[in-house]
Amino acid sequence: EHNQKLQFTILIGDYIFGRILKLLLEAEAGSLLDDFSQLMCEISEGMMLEFKTDSAVDFVLQKTRGSLYSTAFLTAARMARLDKEQVRDYEEIGYHLGLALELMYKQENTLSEQYRMETETLIEEFGLHCSDTAYILEPFVRELFKGFLVIPAAVG
Repeated sequence: EHNQKLQFTILIGDYIFGRILKLLLEAEAGSLLDDFSQLMCEISEGMMLEFKTDSAVDFVLQKTRGSLYSTAFLTAARMARLDKEQVRDYEEIGYHLGLALELMYKQENTLSEQYRMETETLIEEFGLHCSDTAYILEPFVRELFKGFLVIPAAVG
């Protein structure tokens, strides 16, 4: 079955990601190409799940939004030249943080709370072997959650 919205979304996404990949090459940041290529695949897969199946909201968000947050944190960690374990930790923190925020926005409070708690646990564990970065990350995430929790209450 033809879905024009899905087709348009994927075409626009391909164009934007093509431009991003070109800019990465021009900026001599080719080491990030694999990460962004993987991101493109996951988002496309998530869009297909959203438009073509009756997948649960969190499953679609894992592929679409979760991959955006995890890639953002992953690339930030790589650009900061953190070691492999710290990069992996950052990626996982970004993924859980992103899903917590996206699910809060969609007012899926039970699922959001699970991801929020996992984010805080990961930051605590991360702080055990990387205190300087965790010191910066922990207050930021706590403030972000605090501020975001106010929004649905004010709207509702």
